[in-house]
Amino acid sequence: MGFGQAIKTCFKKYAVFEGRAGRSEYWWFFLFSAACVVALSIIDSIVFDVQFENYGVLVIIYLIAVMLPTIAVSVRRLHDMDQTGWWYMLVFVPMIGWILVLCWLIFPGTVGPNKFGLDPKERKPSNPPDAESTRISNVPVVLRSKTSPTRD
Repeated sequence: MGFGQAIKTCFKKYAVFEGRAGRSEYWWFFLFSAACVVALSIIDSIVFDVQFENYGVLVIIYLIAVMLPTIAVSVRRLHDMDQTGWWYMLVFVPMIGWILVLCWLIFPGTVGPNKFGLDPKERKPSNPPDAESTRISNVPVVLRSKTSPTRD
């Protein structure tokens, strides 16, 4: 999954805590959020005269706006590891909790389907059969006329 597609997917699934998210989806969204925070911090320091190490108004608004999709993509990423999303609460345990969650977010997910859904790396069929070919191929051979096209 590329950068743009990952951002689009995360915002499309704004508050979806079901399913799985691959590493690329999570880390591209993380990179996007980090870049936005840096850019908004610079704007805050110029416009509102806020020191760079402090959070300004724009950064706080942005962080509130992306809090839900960030948690959602993190939970889906844990699902990819075949872990329950409740393990995300470990980030609130001082010192060690966020390290454990970070390790889970870094490692690859389970291969193939798990109890949370299909593997996000598995590709969907690119060319699903169209209605015409499905309709013709589903007609019993006995009923087909000699002039109708057959697809084998």
